[in-house]
Parts: sequence; structure tokens; C-alpha cells
Amino acid sequence: MATAKKLTDNHLTCGICTEVFRDPATLQCNHTFCKCCLLKYTKTQAEATQAKSIRCPSCRQLTKVAIPDSPVEEWISQLKASHVIQGLMDDFGEEARGIDCCMVCKREGEITPATSWCATCSDSFCERCLKVHRNMSLSSDHEVVDLSKKVQGKCKRLFMCKIHRDKQIELFCKDCTIPICTLCCSINHRKCDDVVTIDSMATLVKEHMTKETMKLKDKMKHKTDNISSAESSIKKITENASSVRCEIQKVRREAVDYLMRKEQLLLDQVDIFEEDNVQNWKRFIQSEEIDLQMYQQQIKITTNAVTSDCDEDMYALYKQADITSTDQIKILKKDVKRPTRHRISFSQNEEIFFRLNNLNLGDVKTRSGIFNFSFLFKR
Repeated sequence: MATAKKLTDNHLTCGICTEVFRDPATLQCNHTFCKCCLLKYTKTQAEATQAKSIRCPSCRQLTKVAIPDSPVEEWISQLKASHVIQGLMDDFGEEARGIDCCMVCKREGEITPATSWCATCSDSFCERCLKVHRNMSLSSDHEVVDLSKKVQGKCKRLFMCKIHRDKQIELFCKDCTIPICTLCCSINHRKCDDVVTIDSMATLVKEHMTKETMKLKDKMKHKTDNISSAESSIKKITENASSVRCEIQKVRREAVDYLMRKEQLLLDQVDIFEEDNVQNWKRFIQSEEIDLQMYQQQIKITTNAVTSDCDEDMYALYKQADITSTDQIKILKKDVKRPTRHRISFSQNEEIFFRLNNLNLGDVKTRSGIFNFSFLFKR
């Protein structure tokens, strides 16, 4: 229903029964409940009752009662709705009181459209229940409004005494700070010194509540400013921390690059050593291979001369054998000496890991103020 949603959206529902408020009562913690629901709950809280207090069903905070020696029912009846809740109830008028259905039928599990509203009982009735209500002697003189004729404006509720439900509130006890009826005054407030009419207190109460409202608005503004400032601080902290992370990572990259350059210098030395020595040995191998080929060729020529039938060729070769075997080879090619075999080694700097272990990239410090992180690094 649109009405139910409207009332729920405006926080006009009891946290115990989850229904629209019926005779709401606000505790010192500013939580509001139906008086009947709060009464049933309070009777189950033995410790709170012994402490002469009303325990909040939501936050468990205790509310001290004005007259501790009175019955629990009177504790609850003396509670009033906060001016905010009461203002909403008055603004919504009939909707806030659940006037769209008969409250008597609703308690019986039926939904019947209401046609009348009793300002004294704060209940809505259908035609059938209204007849019963009017026929009862205790409620026959109650003020009843015809809802079908009440199209515009608000249905102002009569301020009735919760202890003596047929009596209208006419007085205010300043000693107890509660509104009372004439019967309450004569029975329970006979020893009170300062009792005035309810009308004379209305202006003072409104002024007080207006001032309280202004104080609450100032507090709300202060809290809103605090929240805004805190959110801004969170944003600045996040941005500052992100900036410092980038600086740390930059220093790390520079440090790694520096080590890699040092590494490359050593690797280049190893490469130069390897290249020079390998080339020397390759030149030696090439020289040896040339000698090997010449020797093979000389063996072939000598063998052919020995095995041939031509003695002239054999003696001619014999005469030239010493020259061909040694001197001729030295003339044909440059002599290459056997290179010395060198080895390379690496001597690790024994202090490097000790130094690295004690080396810091920098310091992260927190300065007072808006959590301003400063990054210090020396190279």
C-alpha cells in the first residue's frame, strides 16, 4: 500500500511490532516504540525493573523513570513521543494513525475499512465496531470524527490522560515535568508545589523544543562537516601513499639498474677475455692443420717415389728430403707459437651482502597534520 510505504519511509513504525506507531513513546536514547509494545517488553526485563529503569529494546540503554515508586504501567504512560515523531504523526494526520483500516478488526486478524476516528481512544473504527464503541458506557461520550467528511486538514488528537483515559490533560506538573489531568493532580501530585495549566506551558515548551531543534541542527552541521573533512583526509592519505609508493619503486628501479650496470661491466670483461683467448687457440689450430696437410702431402710423394720403378725419381726426392721436410715448410708459412692456456676467475666482494642487508632505499616518516607522509632518500 502507498500509505504503508509512506509511513515506513518516514520512520513511523514500531521496532517491536513493526506496525505503524500506536501511541508512540520515545526513550532517552531517542528510540521510539508503541507504548503497549514497550510495556510488554519492560515487564520481561526484571533487572531493569528492579533498577527502576526502562531498557531500550534496540540499544539496551536504560531510561530513568520520573516516579520510581509508581507501577510499570505508569512509567510507560508518562513517556511521550519525541517532537520529531509527534510532528510527523501530526503532519500525516489520519494516515499516521493507521486510519485506513479498523483497528479493532485488525487486532482480530481482519482488514476492514475504517469510517470513523475516536480522538479519545486514538483508534479508527468501521461501522460495526463504532456501534459497539458508542454503546459502551465508558466510551459513549468520546469525540468521534466521521472520516468520510474529513477530506482536508489534520485530525487534531485530544490530549487525553493515559492513566485516566476519559480525562483530558489540562495541567502540567513542573516538579515532575509531566502533563497531568485534574484527577492525577488530586491523587498523585498533591505534594507537588508547582502545577500550572497546560496552555500556559505550551509557549515555553515550544520555545524550548525550538531551541533544542536548533542545537540539534548545529550538531548535525558539525557532524556533517566532520564527516566531510574525514572523507577528504582519507582521499589525501590515499593519494599521498600512492605517490610515496611510486617514489619507492622508482628508487628501487634505479638501484637495480645501477647493480645491473656493475654486472654488465664484469660480464664485458669476461667476454673480452674469452674472445681473445679463443681466437689465439683458433689461430694455433689453423697453423697446425696446415702443417698436417703438408706432412700428408710429403708422405704421399715419398711413398710414390719408393714404390715406383724409377730410381732417378727416388734419388732426386732423397736429395731434397731434408729441405722439403723442414725448411720448405717454414718458408711456406709463418710459424705460430702454441698459446698459453689462461683461466679467468671471479672473486666475490665478501662485503656486498652485508652492505645490502644494511642498505635502506630510504625512510618513510609521518608528519603531524593531515597525515602527510614524507619520503627521504639519499644517494
